[in-house]
Amino acid sequence: MRRGFSLAVLVASLAVLGYGGTLELTVRAQGPQGICNQVGPGLYRCSLVPEAETILYLSARVDPKEGVSIWAEGLPPWARFQTARGYGEARTRCDLFPQAGVPPIKVTFRATTASGLSTSLILELVPAFATTAASVVLPTGRYRLDWGDFRGIPPEAPGDAVAQIVYELGFRYACEAFPTAGGVVAFLTELEARLWVRRDLSWVYPWARTPEVLRHEQGHLDIAEVYRRLLLETLRGLRVEGRTPGEAILRLGERAREIFREVKERMDRAQSLYDSATAHGKDPSAQHEWERKIASWLQDPSLAP
Repeated sequence: MRRGFSLAVLVASLAVLGYGGTLELTVRAQGPQGICNQVGPGLYRCSLVPEAETILYLSARVDPKEGVSIWAEGLPPWARFQTARGYGEARTRCDLFPQAGVPPIKVTFRATTASGLSTSLILELVPAFATTAASVVLPTGRYRLDWGDFRGIPPEAPGDAVAQIVYELGFRYACEAFPTAGGVVAFLTELEARLWVRRDLSWVYPWARTPEVLRHEQGHLDIAEVYRRLLLETLRGLRVEGRTPGEAILRLGERAREIFREVKERMDRAQSLYDSATAHGKDPSAQHEWERKIASWLQDPSLAP
């Protein structure tokens, strides 16, 4: 069996209280590092990576139990969805595979019950990386920043930071499962880990466009590249056993996502230490020392904290 997975990016839930009952609709997204933000009651804006699959898992629960169904409105042609019905609970999924250049679209997912309870979630689906003006997919290896990568609007209230590079780390893989003497083993057949620079969200104050500030932000991106390489090294050779092909693949996906979370937590801690130790780049001596450390980590990611 062959199947692709990536990482979880959204959990959204909306409940409605009716006469004598409660209905809850939940959406969980799994895809290659898209971003979903709540922009209003029951409204989420989700950026999707073109040419990559994102899966929405939907669940509706009603208490006390009665007939409940999940359906959708406004689905684009690049979405696959099947209405689901159940007693007390209904589950289904929506598979999204947007092409580059498709326009944003709003999709409404609704849950209704036999007694008339109804609730909905609206997702505005926006292909995130259709143009380099918004973001750039980094090539494998070290990427050199310039001020053209900082196109976002700085916050009104200055803090310790005078600039911020915003990036995303994500991974995709394909796997196969084969029978063995003791059951079934699933293993990776393809693996990719990528960084994206979010030019639309990265910002700098106009008066802070100095070589020293750019140098510090380059350090942040280099740290992210360290952990991208570490993620690849950690995932390579991953093998998981199960009693059936489906179970083995499910366990493989769970372990892959667990590894991603562990690597990302290490990366986030390293980024915080970098800012703290260098005073956001204001300490030249500490900045130089950290650049030396990062260079060694790029050569051998296993040395990273």
